[in-house]
Amino acid sequence: MLELQRFLNDQGYFPRLRETPDGYTGYFGDLTKEALQAWQEDYHLAADGQFGHACRQAFARQQVCTPYPDNVHGVRVRCASKHWISAYSG
Repeated sequence: MLELQRFLNDQGYFPRLRETPDGYTGYFGDLTKEALQAWQEDYHLAADGQFGHACRQAFARQQVCTPYPDNVHGVRVRCASKHWISAYSG
């Protein structure tokens, strides 16, 4: 949930909250649903506030990722949403 909220924030849909240490709630509440609906509407998806299959596909297409070498974990990937996703090379 945090990744979705961060993505929506990076896109200008989800406000950072002062009440939490990192600015995000970590759960799917009214703020997340409203932000997701606005994003869905702008991307011509069914603006139902559900993070279903079509929405997840559109979300994935928005993630522009770049490999980054990591001596400890193998490879890490930095996505356009500015968050790290660890991917271990085997």
